[in-house]
Amino acid sequence: MMRLLIIAFSLLITFDVNASETDISLLSNYGFYASWKSEQSTETFDVSHQNSFALKNVWRSAGEYAWEIYFSEQQVKLKQLEFKTINNLAHFELKSLQLGALKENPFSWGSEYYGAGVGVTRFTARADELNPSENISLSFFGGLQMKITQHFLLSFEGRMQLHLLDSMTSVNCSPECDIDIKSQTWSSLQIGAGLTYRF
Repeated sequence: MMRLLIIAFSLLITFDVNASETDISLLSNYGFYASWKSEQSTETFDVSHQNSFALKNVWRSAGEYAWEIYFSEQQVKLKQLEFKTINNLAHFELKSLQLGALKENPFSWGSEYYGAGVGVTRFTARADELNPSENISLSFFGGLQMKITQHFLLSFEGRMQLHLLDSMTSVNCSPECDIDIKSQTWSSLQIGAGLTYRF
């Protein structure tokens, strides 16, 4: 699913040729995550932030609306598994690729924006023998950009991601699963800041 989405988004980038203005942003994020509840037991697994970054491409034509392609990579840890013999079971990598639409409100020294997107998030444990999981994800975001020069801006953004899980999504399976997530959704909030190049 992720490969098909990458191909589709690559084709959409061709719209940049007709765009009147394009932004490329690199953001460093800090994440807040909802807990995971196990289907196999009553145990709740707290998810803590490790590190995260995001790269996004925004292109716009005439008017106040724009399109974006958003990619993020997040490193997270399940606290209750931290002291397992195989420590890699506690660490997960989340890669999200999304297409979004946003509305901008420009002013003299920058602009504010808000929007929504849809895409795919891939859950991967660090342990090589464990199978990854791919799920549909939605995002709702808003941000502020401040002009530094004609082409560079400071960017600040908050982004809520809602991951749509199967009725019972399993993680850490080799072949038995440590966790079967009980909830059908899982949410995260990314607060980020970074640099934008506009051309």
